[in-house]
Amino acid sequence: MFNPLNSLRVKIVLLFLISLFLILFLFMSILSIEIRHRYEDLFIQRGYINAEQLALKTDRLLDLGLMPSEFSGYEELCEEIITRTEGVTYVGLLDGKGAPVFQAGTSLSKPTSRDDHISSVFSSSSPSDFYINVPLTNENFRGSILIVVDENLVERQVISVLKYILMYGVITVFACAVGVLGFLKLYLGKPIEHLVEHMRLVDLREGELESDELGDRKDEIGLVARTFDNLMKSLRSSQISLSKSNAELQAIAEELEHRVELRTEELREANRQLKLVAHTDALSGLSNRLQFSEVYYQRFAHAKRHEHNFSILMIDLDRFKEVNDKFGHMAGDHVIQVIGQRLREDLREGDSYFRMGGDEFVFLAEEYNSALELRNIVEKVSKLILTPIDYQNIHLPIGVSIGVASLENDNYKTADELYALADSAMYRAKKDGVDYLYATESVDPPLTQNE
Repeated sequence: MFNPLNSLRVKIVLLFLISLFLILFLFMSILSIEIRHRYEDLFIQRGYINAEQLALKTDRLLDLGLMPSEFSGYEELCEEIITRTEGVTYVGLLDGKGAPVFQAGTSLSKPTSRDDHISSVFSSSSPSDFYINVPLTNENFRGSILIVVDENLVERQVISVLKYILMYGVITVFACAVGVLGFLKLYLGKPIEHLVEHMRLVDLREGELESDELGDRKDEIGLVARTFDNLMKSLRSSQISLSKSNAELQAIAEELEHRVELRTEELREANRQLKLVAHTDALSGLSNRLQFSEVYYQRFAHAKRHEHNFSILMIDLDRFKEVNDKFGHMAGDHVIQVIGQRLREDLREGDSYFRMGGDEFVFLAEEYNSALELRNIVEKVSKLILTPIDYQNIHLPIGVSIGVASLENDNYKTADELYALADSAMYRAKKDGVDYLYATESVDPPLTQNE
């Protein structure tokens, strides 16, 4: 009795189908590993790029002097990364002990120390998550950016792709089986081996795929070879597209960094200008009372510590109120502006003039060599102020009273005492009608009048 299963053709077909299924299984196994690695790299690279960008923005905020508690909109920024980046389930800013300062997404089951993960390297610390830990470079805050990528999503993507590949693979196998059923020969094994070798070589090739005789065949083996080649070309094209996307993201990140640097420099310059305005008297152009409070005590302590000569001159304009009352405040402003310009042009290196307000000025003389040199300085200041000032062809009658107190032999224990002596000498000079007076070293000081 004829048994179809004993037919040589049937046996060859069965062998052919079994071989094709084995080849398909091998192909699917290799392809599943490759696809999983590519998806895994894709998701982790996206997470790493976001972690680097967030770390860069955080370092810029810290460079501006802000602490994490002062960050505005940081949690929304973390949530935006989760929303726009597929596969990211957690974004957090960790402190030096690994405790989250800001976080978005699925909370961590326990605080994560910096030793739990290798900085700037992908690591899998649980069966279902990839952790990306990027340390911050700012010295004011030792912490890191942590991003968690869901490995289960990678698995689902791989399975979804493999389903379609498997479906088309099965269809291709059966199409090949039906098409070659009438043409099977005893030497069918050699073309199959050739096909397997072709697949192996294609998998090992780099760059463009080279065509061989398999691609020119008109049978099912040629179809399988060409289909496989097209699939590999598609995968490599996807890889090139991904590389271009990464390059574009890198270019965007560099542009953002450049803009942040420019903005930071603009802020520094604005702060410098604000500080200059805050410490400068607008009318005279000299340093103001605020700047005097910051400078005087430092200069006094430095002179006392290094035993340098140091004197303070309290300067008050005489008849300034008379000028304002008689000629108007515009004339008074003109007097202040002229005197301010004269004093600025007369500055020695290390000396400082300050306008304390109204018609009061202070001059700090430092590191002069002798009492005679100090006297010459005082007389020069007096002459600068007493030089006639004209306003609208009118000679303005401005005088000056100067009180001088010097730091000598460590008799004045504090800067306030020296300031008070100079102030008393100035009022005594104004009372006695002289240009300047020196304070003596006694506790209840009489004053020495200028000659």
